[in-house]
Amino acid sequence: MSLRFCLLSGAVLALSLSGCGAKPDARQFSEQDDVDNVAPPEAHHHPEHGPNGGHVVVLGDHAFHAELVFDADTRNVTVYLLEHDMATATPVADATMSLNLEGAEPVAFESAPADGDPEGQSSQFTLSGDKLPESVHDEEDLHGSLVLTVGGQDHSGMISHDHGHGHDGHADHDEHEGEHHDDHKGE
Repeated sequence: MSLRFCLLSGAVLALSLSGCGAKPDARQFSEQDDVDNVAPPEAHHHPEHGPNGGHVVVLGDHAFHAELVFDADTRNVTVYLLEHDMATATPVADATMSLNLEGAEPVAFESAPADGDPEGQSSQFTLSGDKLPESVHDEEDLHGSLVLTVGGQDHSGMISHDHGHGHDGHADHDEHEGEHHDDHKGE
């Protein structure tokens, strides 16, 4: 082979490997880009329980986070609206909240502004236990959804319970959606 042919073949090979036809605005990625663009593992994980010991309910497309707390003595329900950090209160103005339990009429919460909520806003909503159906004896009996309406827009979330927290004999709601389990009564 001639030297000229080898040089020409090498140049063609180098141009094809280097992407000579690449657009001038093409971006080169480094290893740091891989580190910068990876979301932390907890980015889309929500704890089962909130800061008040209640169940976490994501409302809407992660627009709001609610913590639902059931008082076993009074059957009263309190909902706390929280920031994405699940620790900071999120007061809202002109909002209503309802509890839509399976097989029952929706029940409206009362706005109950927390200390520190701005005037005309509330981060807390309460529901008197006497408004709940008689079939609700504990938080495990709350099957349905929470609906927060802010500015005429509904943000709803399903109430679910993780049965991996020490209650033997419970089936997973995801596997038996719509079924009601009474095997926890008397525990």
